[in-house]
Amino acid sequence: LPGKTLEMPDRREARKVLAFMHRFAAAQDDAGFFTPLDVKRRIAGTGSLGLRRYVVLVEGRGSPDGNYMIDLKEACPSALTPRLTLRQPDWQTPAARVATLQQRLQAVPPALLHALRFDGASWILRELQPSEDRVVFATARNQPKALVQLVRAMGGITAWAHLRASGRQGAATADDLVDFAGNRAWIGETHRYAKHYAGVVMRDWDAFQIALEAGAFTELLA
Repeated sequence: LPGKTLEMPDRREARKVLAFMHRFAAAQDDAGFFTPLDVKRRIAGTGSLGLRRYVVLVEGRGSPDGNYMIDLKEACPSALTPRLTLRQPDWQTPAARVATLQQRLQAVPPALLHALRFDGASWILRELQPSEDRVVFATARNQPKALVQLVRAMGGITAWAHLRASGRQGAATADDLVDFAGNRAWIGETHRYAKHYAGVVMRDWDAFQIALEAGAFTELLA
């Protein structure tokens, strides 16, 4: 994984992760599959900034060609939680929320998906994806029609995901979602908020750049 991993600077941390994976493996029906061989820090995605994340090499189907890589990522409560006014399901842990909703919303959820407790925190374990679909917005910046098609496709994918999970644990039913889509009053409000928040994002980016140049993240990037 060139550019996506870092060596563990503290071997005690590495031993702690490996010991946890040994305990996890021992509790599985296919214990040999999850036997850990090595671990590194994982670097991927803005959603992981400030969170602990590791990639663990496990025995899988056998060395050397049958090994698997496991993505082990710390999970935190949603940043939207303090702003919510609607009652939410009583999730046992943040990782349980993420794993359960991935299984409900996605047509094909990640393989080996587990919600776990480790080192006093909540974690998501899953098979590390060798590649994931990425949208490169820079290529669509000067192609308005392509950008419109992209947004429509993403909207359709999001709609299907909500339909898959409709009616579960108090979620809106399919009929509720159809009624919501038919009431077009929300479209103008959404458009106005999107324009407002674009300005917020640009100001946040400027503040981040100033802090970065001032050395605010030196230790984090070391």
